[in-house]
Amino acid sequence: MPDSKTQRRFMGMVHAVQSGQIASPSPGIAAAAKRVDPSVAKEIGSSSEKGLPEKAKSRRWRTITDGKIKKKDF
Repeated sequence: MPDSKTQRRFMGMVHAVQSGQIASPSPGIAAAAKRVDPSVAKEIGSSSEKGLPEKAKSRRWRTITDGKIKKKDF
């Protein structure tokens, strides 16, 4: 399930591209439409926005390379 309304809307657009409802999508949506399974896009894209925040919380992860800790947002 999506973490935010923004993610749900994005997957709704991905599903629309996969079903042929959007003719010329943005490059990001077109790339996601090629990679995401159609059943997953449909499930997430048609889920309810009730109770979801507008944006997902930022997540961080750390990597340790050469003894140094690097933080990255994703």
